[in-house]
Amino acid sequence: MKKTFSKSLFKTMFTSAIALGAAATPATAFAQNYDALINDTELQIEGLTAQQSALFAQLSEAYAQIEDLSTQADALVAAIQADETAIADFQTQIESLEEKIAAREELLNEQARAVQVSGGSTNYLNYVASSKDVSDFVGRLDVVRKMVDANKDLLTLQQEDMEAVEASKAQVENTRQDKINKVSELEAVRSDLSAQAAEQEAVYNQLSNDITLAAQHRDALIQEKAAYEEAQRIAAEQAARAAAEAQAAAEAQAAAIAEAQAIAEAEAQAAAEAQAAAEVAMAEAAEAQALANAEASVDQTAVDSAAVEAQATAEAAVAQAAEAVLEAQANLEVAQTEVAPTVATEEIVAEDGSVAYVETEVATPEVDTTAQEAAVAEAEAAQAAAQAQLEQAQAEAQAAAEAQAQQAAQAEAQAQSEAQAAAAAAEQRAAEAQAQAEAAQAQAATAQANANALIANAEKYLGTPYVWGGKTPSGFDCSGFVQYVFNETYGINVGGWTGEQQHAGTQISVADAQPGDLYFWGDNGSTYHVAIATGGGNYIHASQPGTPLEYNNTQWFTPQFAVRVNR
Repeated sequence: MKKTFSKSLFKTMFTSAIALGAAATPATAFAQNYDALINDTELQIEGLTAQQSALFAQLSEAYAQIEDLSTQADALVAAIQADETAIADFQTQIESLEEKIAAREELLNEQARAVQVSGGSTNYLNYVASSKDVSDFVGRLDVVRKMVDANKDLLTLQQEDMEAVEASKAQVENTRQDKINKVSELEAVRSDLSAQAAEQEAVYNQLSNDITLAAQHRDALIQEKAAYEEAQRIAAEQAARAAAEAQAAAEAQAAAIAEAQAIAEAEAQAAAEAQAAAEVAMAEAAEAQALANAEASVDQTAVDSAAVEAQATAEAAVAQAAEAVLEAQANLEVAQTEVAPTVATEEIVAEDGSVAYVETEVATPEVDTTAQEAAVAEAEAAQAAAQAQLEQAQAEAQAAAEAQAQQAAQAEAQAQSEAQAAAAAAEQRAAEAQAQAEAAQAQAATAQANANALIANAEKYLGTPYVWGGKTPSGFDCSGFVQYVFNETYGINVGGWTGEQQHAGTQISVADAQPGDLYFWGDNGSTYHVAIATGGGNYIHASQPGTPLEYNNTQWFTPQFAVRVNR
């Protein structure tokens, strides 16, 4: 009985078994029963291995049958070759007998012709008639009869030999044809067995491939289980800080949602700061101008004070000289007054208490006024000298004031020039800061638009089935999904598996990830899962067989690091 297998049917059954096993698990990777999944995968591997072993036994039996048929066919081919050799020998014998028969027939024909030509029959009769007695007659007659019979027997024997050889040849040829027919039948059976073996080998190889895939799936589940348990352990250790981390996650989510607005506000703040810097620079220039003006005013005040002080000194000297002149004149007048007679007044009281006053002229001695006049002249000379000194001080003060005013004008012009240069530099810095702010704002807007385009393309494939090794919209695995979306959005190839994709950009922390960045699970160099960040700790990924593409959040399944892809 022939045993045949349908490779496509077997693959369908295997895929269905995987899909049903996966569909029976929870929808999210973090909540799945890893032990049950791993056990189911082990059972699938055992079942496939048992089928492979049974198929191997069938293949071994088929190979043994093919070998036995080959041995029989080889023996028949050798027998056919022996029959062909025998047929060739028979053919040689037939040809030899035919030559002998032909030669004997020619001899008999010659004897017959000789008898006919020379009267052979008469000779036979004469030979018999010349017998001496009856016994001799009988003997001679027997000789003649034997000669004739011998010729007849020889011809008969040769004919019988010919017939026997031809019969043997026909028998060998029939046997040879039977063997040829048997070889054909064996070849047909062997061809049929070889076709079955080839089909069984294809199924065997498919079983080997399916076992390999199942083993890879099991290993991935084991690794994912270890990662999940590690994440759970870390979560348990951080239980005391759960509230703070939740708050931080909420703040991070709010920050991520408002990130574009924050960038715009930051750029506006940068522009405002640049404007403020320009205003500060202008204020500094104005302050420098005011300081220069103040310094000039102080210098002018100092000059004016010196001039006033000098003038005051000179005026004091003039006043002192004038006072001396006045004093000398007063002394002179006193001296002149002392030379005139003096009237004295005397008070007289009467008996009745009344009072009367009596004036009496008193004689005054003569006084020399030469000294007083000299003092007056000296005082007047001192007054003139003081007046000259006052006028000289006023002239010097005027000259100093004019020089100081010129210096102040020069200082004011220099301060004005420096203030204008500072204002121009501040305006230049403000313009550069504004340009940088606008460029940064445009870059942020472009980056946000690119991230939005990437996420929009990624969201198109939500609900796409998970296919191990899948890289097309008919089915994705985690790395195939990332590769396809980045190529579709930016026209770049980030690699077809997580080991390549983790080197497609700059590694950053999970907290610093922005929309469009990649989350990775596993240590650097041994990653096993990847997802596209969408902001706020959310991400899109292809998680596992039986679960279509979906959203998830880092607080439930936490990645180890992130990567900002070079574009």
